[in-house]
Amino acid sequence: MTSRQRVTLAAELAKAKLHLRDDYPNECYPADMLWAVAAIQRAARLENARHDELAKGLIAAFDGPLMAPEGLPAFQADSRSGRILQGARGCGNSGILLFTAELDPAVAGRWYRNYEDGFWKDNGWIVGFTEKLRDSQDDFMDVDSGPVVFGFGSVASAFGIGAAKTVGRIDHAAPLTMEAVACSWPTPFGPLIPGLMGQLAVKSRSLGEVALLFSMTRPTLAVETVPFEGHTPYVVWILLIAYTGTGLFFIWFEIRSIRRRMRRCKEMAGCPSR
Repeated sequence: MTSRQRVTLAAELAKAKLHLRDDYPNECYPADMLWAVAAIQRAARLENARHDELAKGLIAAFDGPLMAPEGLPAFQADSRSGRILQGARGCGNSGILLFTAELDPAVAGRWYRNYEDGFWKDNGWIVGFTEKLRDSQDDFMDVDSGPVVFGFGSVASAFGIGAAKTVGRIDHAAPLTMEAVACSWPTPFGPLIPGLMGQLAVKSRSLGEVALLFSMTRPTLAVETVPFEGHTPYVVWILLIAYTGTGLFFIWFEIRSIRRRMRRCKEMAGCPSR
């Protein structure tokens, strides 16, 4: 069954104009095409087969007719005409770069450098990828981008961890991971914020945690890596202090309450002394 699905999907994408197909009714998102081809290549390797021509053709289309002015593949296109409908966006860029290195490491490195030039932002307090070009004043957000705060895209930065790791940019992946852990409000029962967002969005508390785990465990496919030698974003320290302070407050409050109960107990007639 898997083999037949792989072959038929590969043939369908190979015949399509610019290797694009609608993945929603009358909607085509190139990132999904790249994910599909990467999955096809993975499945093919299990049977000692390859779809190199399809992979090369897709990368050539993304690097040519589907290249947005930002120097990155378009976020949305018309599958019938190949016309670009939406230029590059942070959530799309991070999504595409999660798997580009599996198809062409050199192109992945170039696209990531363009992504960094146009969308990477570091203001000392927070680092991450913006949903629109860094200097844009557009605070647009939708279900794909997730919350956009001060221009930083939550989905772009969360999946940016994996995108950075695949091309060896540990200098970006490390601070993004620190922020993701700190902003997730970790508890003994798992990260609170991703769980709540998943529950509100699709009624699945595990969705956010699974997405972060997926992004954080992407393999590094670059020959050379850039180590992390920068500073820890200040927001990480602020949240760490807030969590620690909140925890200490509740511990102090409980100890105080226990002492009060013990004093009342001792004052009551007939109460044991110990």
